Amino acid sequence: MRDIVLCNGRGQLGSALSNILPVNKNIGQPVYIYHTWNFLKKEQSIQQDCYNKFVKFVDQHKNDEIVFISTYSEKDNSYTYYKQLAESYLLVHTKLSKVVKLPIIIGNGICRDLKTGKNEPYGLLELISVEDAAKEISLIAQNHHNQNRVFRIQGETVLAKLATQLLTFK
Repeated sequence: MRDIVLCNGRGQLGSALSNILPVNKNIGQPVYIYHTWNFLKKEQSIQQDCYNKFVKFVDQHKNDEIVFISTYSEKDNSYTYYKQLAESYLLVHTKLSKVVKLPIIIGNGICRDLKTGKNEPYGLLELISVEDAAKEISLIAQNHHNQNRVFRIQGETVLAKLATQLLTFK
């Protein structure tokens, strides 16, 4: 069994990962799951700061395996830009690391935003539960992979308007 270290696992996904990851026994070289990023504030300066912290972490752990939790969002914002930049930095500067790209996680935030109308529903949403996302990440972190270093976790696709109607149904 591999020694898996969750780096600053905040929020719902961090809690779910903490509940299912094996206990660290300090028996080998660690695998770091990097789940430390401010996804709530999309301002350029905040996202650049997250990126700079990640680069520093990668530089300090170049010979370790890092599993970077990312997104496959295509939104045109600083969050997506710096996440993609971080993915590139990791893949170019390490040999053992992996990128895990997740769809939208069904959690308090997205449900609240759709219910209250903060986010306008349009198109398709690809959704995954917190528990399913944590299980997939855990499996990737525990297994050795060779040349494939980018993993896209599939979610369930639903019309955004339908998801909103289900959340607001009385």
